[in-house]
Amino acid sequence: MPLPNFDNLVNKVKDATKQTLDKTSRTAKHAKLKLEARALNNDRNCKLQTMGSKMLELYQNNKKIDGDLITSKCQEEIKLIANIDLRLKEIEREIEALQVDIDDIEVKDITSIVKKD
Repeated sequence: MPLPNFDNLVNKVKDATKQTLDKTSRTAKHAKLKLEARALNNDRNCKLQTMGSKMLELYQNNKKIDGDLITSKCQEEIKLIANIDLRLKEIEREIEALQVDIDDIEVKDITSIVKKD
């Protein structure tokens, strides 16, 4: 028959391991979302650079700034940037929710509990 203290110890180790795995999983997801946000920001910056290049080209060719012409030439980039901005907001909300969850998890040092038992 197993010793009661040993069962108690095993259960505490299981609980601590589960908490640690849960926090590790959430931290990994947090890092993945941060990387996705960074990639989206880089993509957004590239779209803005493309738009800037198109505007400069239009200005050099026409010697004036025509808003309708710029809009028509940059319509695709404008749509893509709007989609990127929406996804970035979603990622920010996911990161905030994960951060709250990560902060709520408390991983206890079971070595002090083991010594008491």
